[in-house]
Amino acid sequence: MEDKEENEDINVAKDAFDGIGKKDAAERLLEKAEPARDKRKKSDHDDEPARNKRKKSGHEDEPDSPGQSSISYSAENRSIIVAPHLQGHSIDNVLINVNVERDERKKSDHDNKPALEEPDSNKRKIICQQNYKKEVEKKYGKMKDYNSLTGEWVDFNKRYTKLLILRRHPKLKEREDELKSRGHLEWRKKYKSDEAMCIQVKDVFAPDENGEIPTTVVLQGPAGIGKTFTVNKIMFDWASKNIFQDTFDYVFHFDFRKLNTKGDVSLIELLSDQYSDLNLKEILACPEKLLFLMDGFDEWKFPLDQDEGGDERTKQPVAITVNRLLKRKILSKSTLLITTRPSSLETLETSVTLQRFADLLGFSEHEIQEYVSKYFQTKEQAEQALNYIKENESVSTLCFVPVVCWIVCEVIKQSIACGEELNRNLKTATQVFVHFVITLCRHHGNNSPSDIIHKLGPLALGGVRKQQFLFQKEELEKLISSPVQGVSAFLSKIQFKQGLSCGSAYHFLHLSIQELFAAMFCVSGMSDEEINTLLNDSLHNRCLLNVVQFMFGLANKNIQALIPGSNLLPFCT
Repeated sequence: MEDKEENEDINVAKDAFDGIGKKDAAERLLEKAEPARDKRKKSDHDDEPARNKRKKSGHEDEPDSPGQSSISYSAENRSIIVAPHLQGHSIDNVLINVNVERDERKKSDHDNKPALEEPDSNKRKIICQQNYKKEVEKKYGKMKDYNSLTGEWVDFNKRYTKLLILRRHPKLKEREDELKSRGHLEWRKKYKSDEAMCIQVKDVFAPDENGEIPTTVVLQGPAGIGKTFTVNKIMFDWASKNIFQDTFDYVFHFDFRKLNTKGDVSLIELLSDQYSDLNLKEILACPEKLLFLMDGFDEWKFPLDQDEGGDERTKQPVAITVNRLLKRKILSKSTLLITTRPSSLETLETSVTLQRFADLLGFSEHEIQEYVSKYFQTKEQAEQALNYIKENESVSTLCFVPVVCWIVCEVIKQSIACGEELNRNLKTATQVFVHFVITLCRHHGNNSPSDIIHKLGPLALGGVRKQQFLFQKEELEKLISSPVQGVSAFLSKIQFKQGLSCGSAYHFLHLSIQELFAAMFCVSGMSDEEINTLLNDSLHNRCLLNVVQFMFGLANKNIQALIPGSNLLPFCT
């Protein structure tokens, strides 16, 4: 009904405009408006009670007097009403009421504009995350061996083998018995059976018995045990949508060795170095969904007390930027996984609050078999290698270290390729262990082999003579000015409770490694008379037998060629 009246009013106005210049515009306007006015009068009469009420409030207009017309027009939002220009007439008592009604529908649409854009915003986030995951999967899906040539790559999943992770500190007696007995694989079988403490990578951030989720976790292990391997596995599995999908939106990997080379840099710049197309504003807005993998703290060359102010956007020395991240002074709600050798754990703990400790123990016996089977292309070659490892006790007990396992496989692979028979004697075992020492010196340490031998040799020989396998820090300091620097690739550290306080001790990764260092020291740093005395002592002290066997193994020219420095082994020339 109301729409009909408005249409008639509009027609009246239209006719009035059309008649301007032909007839008195005002009279025609009044004339044409009469029918519509009569209809409204009737409607006004029906609304008399409401009109009376408005009169009392002083807001109602005076009733229409003779000759007075009332015309009303309505317009939709964003429309225009044009009134005629009347000339030569006077119009009195013109009252113009402008009633602006807010278009609630339009207002609602405007107010909901962010909500309407939300799907697009979420879509952009998903696309950005997917692109980053593709880049990570591509980068970490391939790996290089220590001796890979340019362009040679290995498929990561075809090489990776699960590592044993213990969520507690090993007990002092456990570690001492393990070293004495050389029964590393037997002890790993015991650790593996402890389901409450033996965890997998996906359980590193699992809630504890109180339901609390750790946000700073340290993963410790000696050189070559697989810390970086584990970090790479986390990166690859997250990008492949296998782990942490509901926990972390983004995972970033920082290598302390590479961070050492940076100058002034902000955290945002460090993140951009990993992938340039990140929407960092959106990513950093949810720090609780970020995981930072900080690999190799033992190689961090800056003290942790450098941590002056600044946020993730502040460009400052890399030491300050990284230290503030470690100490949770920037992005405090993010999650950190820090890997380190045991020798640097105490330094880390003095400045960083570590909520969970995990010890990386390497391979169990089953995982050694799996690794070897994956390494070789044919089943026959894999069986040859496994038989050699099983029959050579000194080698098999050290194969829990992934680097040693790789060395054994690579040496056997090269022997098979050259058509050589696998010699099951100690010379080959010596070759494996020397390869291990050289590999750690090149890739996990800063010292030359000769420096390491002269630093650790006397300690190793003295320990073998006294059947000592654990060394106090003071004993190391007598021989080495800085026990941690340089030699940490070959020494591991254990923490233990000592009465009401905590103690610590150092030990070689394996008793065979201790005996090898003792032998290398004997043939490079002892006089002929001292060597003869050692050989005589070995007839009565069976602990020295392995040292002597290593000494004769080092006489092999092929093994001598592996060790840099022609004067390193004068006994063998």
